[in-house]
Amino acid sequence: MKINIIGGSGIVGNGIFSVLSKNNVVEVFGSDSFDKNNLKYKNNKVFNCDVFVHAAGITDELVKYDYDLAVYKSNKFIKYLIENLTKYDCKNIVYISTIHVYGNLDKLVNPNPISIYSLLHYNTEKTFEILLKNYKKNINLLCLRIPTVYGFPFNIDKLNRPNIIQFSFPFSVIENNQITLKTSGNQYRLFSSNFKVGNVIEKWILDLDKNQFTIENVDGKNITVKNFAKLCLKQNNLLNDSKSKLILNNVVNDNNIHKSIKVESFYKCSETYTINQFINDIYQYYNKF
Repeated sequence: MKINIIGGSGIVGNGIFSVLSKNNVVEVFGSDSFDKNNLKYKNNKVFNCDVFVHAAGITDELVKYDYDLAVYKSNKFIKYLIENLTKYDCKNIVYISTIHVYGNLDKLVNPNPISIYSLLHYNTEKTFEILLKNYKKNINLLCLRIPTVYGFPFNIDKLNRPNIIQFSFPFSVIENNQITLKTSGNQYRLFSSNFKVGNVIEKWILDLDKNQFTIENVDGKNITVKNFAKLCLKQNNLLNDSKSKLILNNVVNDNNIHKSIKVESFYKCSETYTINQFINDIYQYYNKF
């Protein structure tokens, strides 16, 4: 099966590529394949595939620094993709969305985006579905809502999002031998590896009875921000025989009841790459230098 991935060199995309490339012909198209002036891909071979994986979605940073491009990617860009994918008779499309379309995740899961970032992802999901319904060809769509994903991009030396929690906490330990929290840290995060995202997609592709339009979640491990910080400190202390510490800075009284994040996943997959392994790999990688 021929599978093309846009955004395949990023953290999420690299996990997807690693899983799907074991049994398929997979090609990755990065930002260098895209003409930013004309807002089109330089070569139409990006559309020539059996499965198209869109892992180049909107980030918080894009919303903050280039809002117009973020809006374009959530709307007109999707129309451009569908128009060309149908020309090449692509039968399956995967869009990597976010569980943040569910709102603050402290309640039962109901779509209620509370940020521009999550609202644009939700808009993209709906844009895909509405436009595909207008085509006579039967094209399967998977909107995969992912949680906090850990893992590595294709080239860790070109990590372009070092400030996300998965990396900022271990980096703080490496650089300062401590982690400072500006909140209570009692908020939950749902963590999954990038390989697990790939495994869920693989199960969906192989499902011969799948619905034409599927909303699916990647489940994971619930950890509070504070406990994730403690885990980073513990792993560092074990590896390096040091005493890194956690600092709670300017924390006000937190009377909120922070609930674990609950999402259901139909295509259930076991976790093959744990958070502990990921944190250890970060420390071992940077200890080499």
